[in-house]
Amino acid sequence: MRKVITLSICLILILGISFSVLAQMPQKKVLTIEDCVNIALKNSFTARSAQENYQSARWELLGGWSGLLPRLDLGSGWRRTSEDLLDFRLGQLISSRDRYSFNLGLTQTIFNGGANWANYNLKKAGKKSAWDDLKLADKSVELNIKEGCYDLLKAQMLYEVQKDAVKKSVEQLNMAKARYDLGSASLSDYLKAKVQLGNDSLNLITYANNVRLTEASLNSLLGLDINTPLEIDARLEYKKLETNLESELKSALEKHPQIDKSRMGVNQAHSSLTIARSANFPSISFFGDYSWSDIEFPSSSSDWKNYDSWDIGIRLSINLFEGFATTSNVRSAKANLNLARENLKQSKRDLELEVRQAFLSVKEAEQKIQLTEEALKSAEEDLKLTQEKYNLGAASMLELLDANVSYKTAKSNQVQALYDYNLAVAKYEKAIGK
Repeated sequence: MRKVITLSICLILILGISFSVLAQMPQKKVLTIEDCVNIALKNSFTARSAQENYQSARWELLGGWSGLLPRLDLGSGWRRTSEDLLDFRLGQLISSRDRYSFNLGLTQTIFNGGANWANYNLKKAGKKSAWDDLKLADKSVELNIKEGCYDLLKAQMLYEVQKDAVKKSVEQLNMAKARYDLGSASLSDYLKAKVQLGNDSLNLITYANNVRLTEASLNSLLGLDINTPLEIDARLEYKKLETNLESELKSALEKHPQIDKSRMGVNQAHSSLTIARSANFPSISFFGDYSWSDIEFPSSSSDWKNYDSWDIGIRLSINLFEGFATTSNVRSAKANLNLARENLKQSKRDLELEVRQAFLSVKEAEQKIQLTEEALKSAEEDLKLTQEKYNLGAASMLELLDANVSYKTAKSNQVQALYDYNLAVAKYEKAIGK
């Protein structure tokens, strides 16, 4: 009776510990690919860095208005000297060590060779370029996340293929053992089946580890703890891509962020050239100034009015010689403009090549899917026939094992083809800026 009670207590403790461990195990996080992309866009350094650069460019554009708007300065001060200073105040000579002052000045540039407008346009193009960088960063992160999700799905599917191979190896080993016991199969057949099961079991460990590694890699891309269990709510499957290459290519060459960024580079180079050339033109500005100064702090408006003054005017200045700095800046800006134009042309060529290569990769992957489907059907049929022939004693265990390996290879090839197709579609969509 005491032994029964002791065993019961041990069993209760074991069950309690088991339930406690299960309760502490982290739950699988089920995410769609879109969920993964959204998480990565929040956590990715690349995306966050591009976002901050864009915000910086937005504020720089606000600063670009400074040269176009008037400048207003306000100043006030008090000064005390070591010795008394003489000053006429209301017709009387008064000495004082103090001096109070106030000044309000306004300046507005009327003309400076277009430099201020060019500077504003430079900032405006910089903001648009930063926006393009943000879109490119988002697309790059999206592609990386899709590839990470596809890697995990592929690893999981290959693991299931290997599990099926182990299951079949167990069945073949049992069959070989039964036939060997009946004397209808040789010991060699039984040993071959046993070796095959051992090899398949070892491979299963490798495939299971690949699942954990790809899961950790995806967690790293998402900015999550690498030990977070993940389940991707998606499948590697074939969905025909409906697209018109020439139409998509034409649209991409006009609207793709990479092309727009290169176009903004040309605009920025134009603005820089205008700024460099503006030094050859005179600068004209309007100014107005109101000031007050006295040895005593005013006690009434009359005290203020007796010592205030104002002036307005137009100021013109022109650079006569500055050591060839303007010539150097203009020549350099022209070279940068030519470089920006060539960069735009090359960007269009690079994008067209990328789009066409991505499209061809999609078509290649489609053909591979068709071929792997046919090969899988043939391998499955061959495995069934060989299995029946072995049961009838018309085929050897080696032939059966070969048929099983061919079937597993065909299933693995199909998984790889589906992976290649989905990844090719993702790269094509990134190439066209979709």
